[in-house]
Amino acid sequence: MRRSKSRTQSGSRTSVPKPARIRAVSDTGSLPADETAVTSENTPAGNPTRATAAGDRGHRSDTNASANVDVETGTDTDIGTGIGTNTGTDAEITTETPGEGITITVPERYLALFQAAPLAFFLDAQIRPGTEPALRTPAFEYPLPSDETFGDEIANLLKRFFFLDCLTRTEGIFQYDLLERSELEDELPFALETTYDESLSDRLARYLDVPFDLIETHAPRWPLTAHIPPEPESIELLPFIVNELGIVRPSRGETPAEPPAAPAADARLVRSTSEPPPDTIDRSPAPSPPPSPAGPPDESAFVIPTVTDESVEHAWFGNNVPQNASKATIEAYRNQLNRDTRNESIEILLVCNDVRMLDEHDLLDETYGNRDELPFRIDSEFGVDSDQLATLLTEGGYDFVHYIGHATEDGLRCPDGELDIRTLESVDVGVFFLNACRSYQQGLAMIRRGAFGGVSTYGDVANGDAVEAGETMARLLNRGFPLRGALEIARQNTALGEQYLIVGDGSADIAQSDGGAPAVVRLDSCETQMYDFAVQSYSTKEFKLGTATESNCPSIADWHLSPGYTPFSSIDEHSVKEYLSWNELPVLMNGTLYWNDGVGTFEL
Repeated sequence: MRRSKSRTQSGSRTSVPKPARIRAVSDTGSLPADETAVTSENTPAGNPTRATAAGDRGHRSDTNASANVDVETGTDTDIGTGIGTNTGTDAEITTETPGEGITITVPERYLALFQAAPLAFFLDAQIRPGTEPALRTPAFEYPLPSDETFGDEIANLLKRFFFLDCLTRTEGIFQYDLLERSELEDELPFALETTYDESLSDRLARYLDVPFDLIETHAPRWPLTAHIPPEPESIELLPFIVNELGIVRPSRGETPAEPPAAPAADARLVRSTSEPPPDTIDRSPAPSPPPSPAGPPDESAFVIPTVTDESVEHAWFGNNVPQNASKATIEAYRNQLNRDTRNESIEILLVCNDVRMLDEHDLLDETYGNRDELPFRIDSEFGVDSDQLATLLTEGGYDFVHYIGHATEDGLRCPDGELDIRTLESVDVGVFFLNACRSYQQGLAMIRRGAFGGVSTYGDVANGDAVEAGETMARLLNRGFPLRGALEIARQNTALGEQYLIVGDGSADIAQSDGGAPAVVRLDSCETQMYDFAVQSYSTKEFKLGTATESNCPSIADWHLSPGYTPFSSIDEHSVKEYLSWNELPVLMNGTLYWNDGVGTFEL
């Protein structure tokens, strides 16, 4: 059974910005897998690696006379990677338009080279392996550690330089009254006005005079930390990581004491492997079949990355199944480069394969596409058999697929059996949400067959929690939040729990937000008819790290760098109601998430 509805109001999505271009030439196998520093010919210096990054000027520091570069807009760029052989004598990462002679000397191991790449991209710098790690410019030399703390120091330098350059650039074309500037300017040991006209090297020297502790709490939240294997092949990931100025960490972690927590054992809401009462609603079929060879990971297959709290998303590119992180793959990024140009409308498919879950479908049907300024087309399918579902996924060309029903490790449940995505040659899907039990393997297969990113589950989920999760994710994605932001908000404010994770690219989205970076309004009631007002914003593919954004509330001055939080400001009840009547933003009021979906009076 099929139901379709269209919304074709004016509006369109811009194209997805492509990542920076990195060209790599290297002998594979130049370093042992354990990253032991090697002084023989078998090192990055002996077997040269050259990578060229040329891309989004919005994430590059200007190397001319001043810092006059737009900090919030980006342009599409080309991408290409390759691994081959070079007969030169030095290894380096350099920009196609090198800056003013800045070099980063790194320890002779691949991990250090990868960790320095985002900073080199931002500074238009060259990377060279050597025995005396340092950041060298015409104005100064700054020593870097050679031990395992190298990555921490590089991450701090990237955050320091990026943030302080954002403040300096407010003296240029885009003279925003940033909150961060007003909070810090009097404590900085230099004047932003004079620093603006200095060379990049001189600016960096001034930035190093600022204690990192002073700026750490004011800097924007970093969107991405990438946990990658310290192996030569990982160089193929760098174009996509540096495009977001991602922090690079090794794919190291520990096995958790127990797998992600399952829902409470209430037989009326959650079905175990045994047969439940007739009125039970569960998202996994019964009885549960024995796992296939590619089935659910056992406890030993899970891993918790060593660092999980420095970015909005921690993307795990290594083996095993991550907790407190997304499962990233290079295919998710490549798929976006190979995607054909989309129609102007946003195509959404809702599949409901269990009649008892129609409530979730009806909620979603009212949620997706309720923005008049964007063109949506929504197809609803019920009781879809395996052949039809395969056709929809391979030929439908949908920007987003939301599946409601049951799943096992071996397939999505259909009336005539299961559809195993791994048996399909390809899928023509952008983003997906497989809201069913144990959908991780099928979600991973969606990415490897052509999708960009999505949300899947580790294990069983209670039906009530699944309905809430589905509605929350739908509302946030519909408002322009990327997967990483939507899942974080849902985890913080619903009973989502630990069973859901992102598979693929966490920056994937299905729509653009209105008037700036997507945000959540935070309200806390205080004295009579007064509220504390703040904004929690997120970066996207369009509104990248360092975007200047504000709430547009007339009585609040809150231009700030996204992603980030603004401090609370006092506002009266009338002003709050007036603002929320004209702005369709999710509202977190006194710790509870509310939806403000249409123009009209918002009841406090």
